[in-house]
Amino acid sequence: MLELKKSFKNIQDNEKFIEWKKEHFGSYLTNAFLNDNEWQFDFLDPKSEMMTSFKFNDKDLFFEESEIFRKEKKEIKELNLEEVKIDLDKAEDLIEKIIDSDYKNEDIQKKIIILQVIKKLVWNITYITKSFNVLNVKLNAVNGEIISHSMENLLNFKS
Repeated sequence: MLELKKSFKNIQDNEKFIEWKKEHFGSYLTNAFLNDNEWQFDFLDPKSEMMTSFKFNDKDLFFEESEIFRKEKKEIKELNLEEVKIDLDKAEDLIEKIIDSDYKNEDIQKKIIILQVIKKLVWNITYITKSFNVLNVKLNAVNGEIISHSMENLLNFKS
């Protein structure tokens, strides 16, 4: 897995991103999402209210524009990676203590990792377990404080 800040720098230095940024002046980073050991970075263009996701695919920059996914119209805050003091490895070490203490019988099958600003800069990490439970942990990315953790059965999410 590429380190977060190195992955972001690779995107910022890419000619396709530089050209996109010229056309979308005022756009800003809102979150970083780790999927299949590759970081994806999402930028909001406040003028068009569109989100553009950037990631490397086979050593080439890939990006896609989409509508903003949100339940209600709230301000989406800018993510400043320089403010991150707790890296992902440290965050997972801190979360592992909670899992060992409160959820030790759960067998983690998949992780969904997002770095974003939800009032504070947080690692928002969701674990899907073998028993179809969903464990969500929010950890302060500046000081390592556990903000919240909860578990719910995946079947409770069906509509």
